[in-house]
Parts: sequence; C-alpha cells; structure tokens
Amino acid sequence: MVYAIVSAPARPAHATLRSAVRRAAAPLVFFIAAGCAHAGSLVWSQDAVSPPLNHRGAQVIVRYSPPAGIADGHAGKQGIVSVHAGRSYSGNAVLRTSLCWNSLDHCVPMAGSAITTDAFNGLDASRPMFLVHEAPGKGPLPAPVFVKGRIAVWYGP
Repeated sequence: MVYAIVSAPARPAHATLRSAVRRAAAPLVFFIAAGCAHAGSLVWSQDAVSPPLNHRGAQVIVRYSPPAGIADGHAGKQGIVSVHAGRSYSGNAVLRTSLCWNSLDHCVPMAGSAITTDAFNGLDASRPMFLVHEAPGKGPLPAPVFVKGRIAVWYGP
C-alpha cells in the first residue's frame, strides 16, 4: 500500500486575514446578537464544552463561574440586569437545556439554541450560572454528544 502526503496549497494573504478577523470578531457578534447591551452595565461571559452526554434520561451539568474580580462581591451589590445563553452541538440528538442561577433550584428552560432572559434580574451576579443538558427518553445515544455553551451575564445598578 502506498501513502502520499499531500499538502494544502498556501492560502492567499487576504484569506488568512479574513479568517483572523472572523475569529477576533466572534465574541463581539455574540454580544450584539444577544441584544442585551445595556448602557452603564458591565458583563462577564464564559464559554465551555460539556462532558459527553451518552444516555437519554441522564443530565450533564456545566458550571459557568464569573471571573475572580467579580466573585469578590462587587457585582453582587449591583445585581443581574440580563442573561444570555446559547448552545450548539453536532448530530441529530434532541436535547432539552435549562439555564440556572447559583444552583439547580432557580432555572428557566431554553426554547431552541439560545435564550435572553430577565428571569434572574436583581440576583447576585457574582454567583455561578449553569447549563443543564438532557436527552429525553431512555437508553444509550448512538454517539456521545458534546454541547458547546456560552453564557453572558450583564450586571449593574
């Protein structure tokens, strides 16, 4: 058996620059798409990928923690103004996702792949948020599902 090593042709400079601009602009596009930019508000955000979801009826829980400077209580004195969460994953599995504040006791369901909500307004912005993912039903999934999630918490007076 003969194997050949084939290298891809060099990318033109403008294509490389365009790709770099897209990667750099992605977080900005997220905040604009969230529609939650509040005048005078601050924001913390975090991206994370879930552990594998292998079985229907099981949950995977992903914790999103504010940065250390926010956890010192400064944000909590001002309170949450708005929260945006988004999720994406490969495959055709059907998932239910909930967005939760501080524990799994204060949650709102996500309809679709994103939510912008005021359900947590006034609560302590220095507390963690959670995304809880579940495939309804019973039995193993055909392939593990990894869910990429993003949370943005706006807080202020």
